[in-house]
Amino acid sequence: MIGVAWINIDPRIASARLRSLIPRQILYRDGLVQPGLDVIVAAKHGWDAMHVRSSTDKMVFDICDDHFHGERRGHYMEASELADVLTCNSEAMREVIREETGRDAIIIDDPYEDEELEPTLGKGVLWFGHQTNAADLQRVATQIKYPISIVGSANYGDLDKRLKACQCVVIPTGRSMAKSANRAIRAIRYGKYPVCGELPAYREIKGLYVGDVIEGLDYYMNIDHRAQVKELQDEIRVRFDPEVIAKKWYRVLLEA
Repeated sequence: MIGVAWINIDPRIASARLRSLIPRQILYRDGLVQPGLDVIVAAKHGWDAMHVRSSTDKMVFDICDDHFHGERRGHYMEASELADVLTCNSEAMREVIREETGRDAIIIDDPYEDEELEPTLGKGVLWFGHQTNAADLQRVATQIKYPISIVGSANYGDLDKRLKACQCVVIPTGRSMAKSANRAIRAIRYGKYPVCGELPAYREIKGLYVGDVIEGLDYYMNIDHRAQVKELQDEIRVRFDPEVIAKKWYRVLLEA
């Protein structure tokens, strides 16, 4: 049995939970891997790529944000070169990696982390996300004509209550086209309709509204959309199942 360690697994960070903690828990539970340094799965930044490379037989670098064009480019280029395997969260991110490094990454979806709730109609609009995505909301906030709640990093403890209470979730986009669909998936699992801006990962989910979020809100805030949410739940249930995702990680770790 191979020993695997994960780097950057702060449970407060969504990507750490979805791409490290959840699959790790399943793989350990099922006895498929054990703690050890045969393989190190390293994500994001804030660690020394050369040190990690020298500490393991196999290094997997998981990339779920496009940091190839900013101050962290050096780290991402070095870690991409040193890693035996690159993984990522979307086809768009895979294309960025290919363009910047010349290497192919293996796409592994973000799993859902919430139980599936019956679709319900609440009140108002909800936006939630990391503060780095707040600029996307700010661009359209003055055009939203419905009461809106905002759950950011500082008040994330309110998210469960706010998701259950809202009628629609709004997810404007723009900062990066390489992100995964994890926020839309979370809304769907909660039984809420997510009105989404343009993002390639959203286009992959059949039946999901993707486009002008103001027009989308004007439509979905004024209809009973529970049947559409039920169809979306059916659409994502298997593809983003944590058990399915963990098996994909296992194949990568085994073959790394």
